Formats: sequence, C-alpha cells, structure tokens
Amino acid sequence: MRTYLSSMVVEKEILPMFTEQGQIVECVMKFHHFFFWIFRPCINGFQYYKPIAQVSGTWLYRKYKGTLLMAIAQDGNNKIFQIAFVIVEGEIADAWLFFLNNLKMHVTPQNGLCLISDRHESIKNVYSRHDSGWMPENSMHVLCI
Repeated sequence: MRTYLSSMVVEKEILPMFTEQGQIVECVMKFHHFFFWIFRPCINGFQYYKPIAQVSGTWLYRKYKGTLLMAIAQDGNNKIFQIAFVIVEGEIADAWLFFLNNLKMHVTPQNGLCLISDRHESIKNVYSRHDSGWMPENSMHVLCI
C-alpha cells in the first residue's frame, strides 16, 4: 500500500509464509492479527478539528471475517472526519492496545484530548494501561451513552 500511496501510514503484524513442507517462502509474508492504516491528509487535518476522538468497532461479514476498528472526529460544522482504521481478529485487549497505541503515535500525540468510546471492557482496560499512551494526565476517556 505504501508503494502506491506514499502519503499513507501503515502498521501491521505479519508472519512469514510457509510451504506445506515447512519451508519459508522467500519474500512472502502473511497478515497476522492486526493491520492499521491512515492517510497523511487525515493526520495533518486532525490538528484543526475539535480535540476529541471517537473510537468504535464493527464486525466484518461474509468472505473476510474480523472486526474493523475506526477513529473519527468532528469539525466545527459537526461534519464527520474519519481519522484511522484497523482490521483485527476481534475486539480484544491486544487489538485495542495496537489501535490506540498507533492512534496516539501517528495522529493524536498532543495532550488534552478526549477519547470517546462505548462501554466495551477491552477499551476501558487498555485506556488505563500505562503502555497505551492514553493516560489521565494527558487525556480524558468518556463513555458514550
């Protein structure tokens, strides 16, 4: 993806591909668990938006199973601005940690942000972890009703 869209940030967890005989296939990797992507204009644009990021997830159906996690913001006219996306196997703590770490690192490094989420236990647990980057000292986590 970075080859064709150089303004894109991609973080992924990959594993080597093996043949049926157990040998590594050269120059081929397979997707494993997490895939995060964001477009550079979204990163640059977020600095002009309200200091609020909303995160949520939805299930993927049919051929491609898993969960799509996303972060969005609102502009001054209350229009939705999509920030970042990640495809994961499910809404588990490791998936939310991967997503929130990358969101904080690539999009929202500034202090004073408000993170809005649903009441999913994994999100609440990851937010309170020191290694998530989202701490009460530099941000606020609120729940949507």
